[in-house]
This record gives sequence, C-alpha cells and structure tokens, in this order.
Amino acid sequence: SFAWAVGLAWWQVAVVFLAMISNQFSIGLGNDWLDQETDIRAQRTDKPLATGQLSAPVARNVAVALGFTAIGFSAFLSWWAVLCQAGILFAGWWYNTHAKSHWSSPFSYLLGFGLMPVFPALALSPPQIPVWWVVAVAGLLGVGAHFANALPDLVDDTKDDVRGLPQILGAKASGLAIVLTVSTATATISGAGAGLPVWLRVVTAVTAVGAALIAAALAFRPTPPRIIFPLVMASAAICTVAIVWWFVGV
Repeated sequence: SFAWAVGLAWWQVAVVFLAMISNQFSIGLGNDWLDQETDIRAQRTDKPLATGQLSAPVARNVAVALGFTAIGFSAFLSWWAVLCQAGILFAGWWYNTHAKSHWSSPFSYLLGFGLMPVFPALALSPPQIPVWWVVAVAGLLGVGAHFANALPDLVDDTKDDVRGLPQILGAKASGLAIVLTVSTATATISGAGAGLPVWLRVVTAVTAVGAALIAAALAFRPTPPRIIFPLVMASAAICTVAIVWWFVGV
C-alpha cells in the first residue's frame, strides 16, 4: 500500500511486494529454525518444524536464500532500497539471534518496522524519505506488535531463559505497553497528519485504540490467547489506511 501511495509504477509496486514477502518469510523461517527445540518443548502444533513437517536444514537454507532474494528484488528499485532492505533484514535476524533474549528486544522491531515505509520511497527518482511521523508511527506499531507476539509464549519463554523486554516486564505490563504504543501512534497521526479529514482521525483513533484495549485486557488472563497479535495487527492496518490516505491526499 505504501508503494502505491508514494506513486511507484505498477511493476515497482510488484517488486516491493515480492521483496517484502521474501523478507518476511526469511525472518519468519529463520526464527522457526532457531526456535525449533523451544517450539517442540512447548508442543507448538502451528510450527512445521516442531511437528516434523519441515526439517531444520531445509528451513535454514530457504530462510537464507529468501534473504538474498529480498536483496535481489530490491536491486531492481535502487541501491538505496538495497541498503534499506538490508537494514530490515538485519533488524529481523538480529532479533532472532540475539535481541530476543535481551531487554533491548523492542529496538529490533522499532528499526525493522520503521524502515518499512522508507523502503518503497527510496525507489522513487530521486529517492526520498517519508516525513518523520510516518516512520515514527510504523516503528511504534512494530514495538506494539513485538509485545503482542510475545505475550502468549511468556511462560514458555521464561522457562527457556528467553529474557526479552516483554518477558522481563510480564504479561500485564506488556498489555499496557501495547495500548501505549498504539495510542501514541494514533495520536501522532492525528496531530501530524495535516490534511486528514477529522472523521478519519476519529475513526482511526477509536478503532485502533479499541482493538489495542481489547488486546491489553486479554493480556490479563492467566494464559494470554494468540488472538492478541491479530488484534494489534488490525490496529496497525487501520493506522496504515490513514497514512495511505494522507499520502494520496498530499
């Protein structure tokens, strides 16, 4: 959506899509490969490596290959886009290999998500960088997604000595962190997104923060459900619609 909103040609939009899909599968498969033993102990039936449907060497090789594929697609856009894509991949793989077990874990999401709206803008001629608040909103939503993604596995992660910031803070504080990040993101959109209709700002704030509040409430359960992550991603999607509207209006 960002690629279309900033005015890229149809083929560039397609390349951005293919690069980011490759990127996400690379990071996701890499995470599953590194977490195979943990997922087996947690009896994660939603993880192909944990159930034996996919072998660790295959997952590792495909993850690495998809990382290079993402870089390759980015080369069709610009060398600045290649550097940005490398930054997103670095953030994801750094989280998988190191930051996941450190208090600084949110910074990987802040960097990775913050660079996502920058990537398509660097394919413009000349390359551009989106206004600061678009990057800030993307980064904030990424941090919220980090807390949401970690919540259902806090107990198992703690047993396996995974001590990222969500594990250190605990479920309730992580739920509050979700509300804080999403609320700050929507407030930023409302305050900095000059030109957006008032009704859109209100709808964005009410629906996005509402979904985040539901996610936070579920975090107070003894076992936080996995629907928390889709709820936060729904908040991110709502904010994305507002940002795309702003880009098109500008």
